[in-house]
Amino acid sequence: MTTAIDVSGVSKSFRRYRADRPHTLQEVLAKGLSGVRSREHFWALRDVSFRVGRGRAVGIIGTNGSGKSTLLRLVGGIGRADAGRIAVSGRIGVLLDLGSGFHGDLTGRENAIAGGVLNGLTRAEVLRRLDDIINFADIRPFIDNPMRTYSSGMQMRLAFSTAIHTDPEVLLIDEVLAVGDGAFQRKCLARISRFKERGVSLLLVSHGMGNVQEMCDEVMWLNSGQLMAHGPVADVVREYTLFLRRGSTVPVAKRVDANPNDADPEADAVDETAPCVRVRSLGLLDDSGRPVELLPSGASVRIAIDFHAITPAPLFRVRLTREDGLVCLDVRTDEVVEGALADSGDGQVSLVLDRLDLNSGRYRVDVWAYARDWIQVDDHWVSTLPVLGDGLREAALNAPHRWEAAATAAATEAPRQRDGVLG
Repeated sequence: MTTAIDVSGVSKSFRRYRADRPHTLQEVLAKGLSGVRSREHFWALRDVSFRVGRGRAVGIIGTNGSGKSTLLRLVGGIGRADAGRIAVSGRIGVLLDLGSGFHGDLTGRENAIAGGVLNGLTRAEVLRRLDDIINFADIRPFIDNPMRTYSSGMQMRLAFSTAIHTDPEVLLIDEVLAVGDGAFQRKCLARISRFKERGVSLLLVSHGMGNVQEMCDEVMWLNSGQLMAHGPVADVVREYTLFLRRGSTVPVAKRVDANPNDADPEADAVDETAPCVRVRSLGLLDDSGRPVELLPSGASVRIAIDFHAITPAPLFRVRLTREDGLVCLDVRTDEVVEGALADSGDGQVSLVLDRLDLNSGRYRVDVWAYARDWIQVDDHWVSTLPVLGDGLREAALNAPHRWEAAATAAATEAPRQRDGVLG
């Protein structure tokens, strides 16, 4: 297999300065030159080596500060490594910081031309492709407006469209796809798939395991600047997930003091004057009773609500919402539970989900408490449920499934029709 990116023994360090270092000439004269000097060096990358074959998509994962973006910048020719060697074969398309290289006072059209030239095209080549760039970004009504008037999503659209229309042979992407809406992300994924078919190599930095699992052929895991693992997607993601589970913190549930109407259009404001039921704690527990750090899709979860009520038969409602606002679950306590909570005082009610087949993502968990009816909210708590799945990222449901196929008599006797074409 032809090698598109060859990184061998790369290390990169940065200076770390004192927080109270002088910033003006007057402060330097007062404190002396010793305060200007850096306190120490830290290594953003240490002896990192890997190869990316032609037409392969490789994801880079790791916690914040692990060296992912530094590595991508060095591969893209931004900065110089302190040690090691980087060799890239072919034209590079770089999509790093959102709108990097764009100028706020220039129009979108002018920024697209400048971006294309910076990515290796001549001005004439950019002008010939400008309509395609604008059409893919889908921002034609705003293309002659100053870039400072663009939303982050519009900037991302234009930056991505400009990068992919420079005919890259190596495409570097740093997390920016997370800004786009679902429709534009699907269009980007389709274009990246076409690039891979043409032999374009992809290096993708992402915190979204869904993006990595869907787009990548292999994954690298960086931690504190060191390459911990490099291999098949499922294997490396599993190792990284176990690492996070050992060292991550459990999401904290908290009371919502503001009006919950933004989360629940049907609910009135929380009754702060004389609440008859108060949630004392909210826990998200796995099947062993431990707080959930990262829930594998298909596992069970218990949403445990400890409360105090001064009136009998309190009511509870639980809703799970995906980050984009899609409501995945919305349930209320039924008559059996209400009957078991007939007495006032301290109590606990739990919603047990024996199998939660959601896809990867962070899901908001809202819990509302009601005293007498489903109109007046007495208390409202929120927590976060992180889920790891392996389905396509656009779908919320990651249900267990299998494909079955069998030839039929009719199929052997008549031509098959596929996508409206006989063949």
